[in-house]
Amino acid sequence: MKKRNVYFIGVLTLLSLIQLLPVNAEETISLPTNTYRDHNFRMGNYDCYVWEFTSSTEEILILVLTQRQYDAFYNIFLSEYTAILNKHSGFQDSGQWRPPSSSTWHFLYINRGDSTTSLTINDNVQINYYFPWIPLILGLLIGVPLLAIAVYFTLKKLKQRKKPIPQPIQQSIKAPEPTRSIPPPQRSQQSTNFEFCPKCGTEITIGKFCTNCGFDMSKL
Repeated sequence: MKKRNVYFIGVLTLLSLIQLLPVNAEETISLPTNTYRDHNFRMGNYDCYVWEFTSSTEEILILVLTQRQYDAFYNIFLSEYTAILNKHSGFQDSGQWRPPSSSTWHFLYINRGDSTTSLTINDNVQINYYFPWIPLILGLLIGVPLLAIAVYFTLKKLKQRKKPIPQPIQQSIKAPEPTRSIPPPQRSQQSTNFEFCPKCGTEITIGKFCTNCGFDMSKL
């Protein structure tokens, strides 16, 4: 795997880990009676709202509203809300909440007491941007190269199987050509002169002995 792909995967992994770390936003305010403090976040199905508060009164109510519900909300006169986070009244409380759908969610800290209260809010949203995109991207970056390598070697093996194996060149053995018999030299009539033996008169060839009496004709 190339170095740049390794660096890219490392950066994505680091970003996914950073997104898991909550960023606490602590705020201390003076909240008059019958007023509220709104914290709103864009959240998805897999996100989580983590909250904690302390106050000088027991009359703090935390409500969760969608954007539509918040638009219809006027002061502390509620027509509709999605959830109540603090199940019991008290000077302090904490908890977690996950939205049922992706939307902009409003978290209202309402002072229902008869006097102004000091309110400290410590909340954050654990936004899981990495899910399910980060595992999917990492799977593609790792799985696609491995799949390409496997396909490459598979095709290479198939080509090697289809490629004919070269056979050694066999030299054809030729049958020896039949030797031509050299005909005996024919005596030309010019080289053959017939004479008569001077001794016995038998017809003979010059340079030969007489076949009748044996006279040597070469002496002539």
